[in-house]
Amino acid sequence: MAIANLLELSGFEVIDLYSDFSRSPPDYGREQLWIARAKQ
Repeated sequence: MAIANLLELSGFEVIDLYSDFSRSPPDYGREQLWIARAKQ
């Protein structure tokens, strides 16, 4: 996953990944909602 790697390199850690605001499981052919936070 390129986005996960970019977030990691930018100092973030991925908390979760959804396909919509209803927290549906990720569907990789659709839009994605990434939840990330800055590493401490």
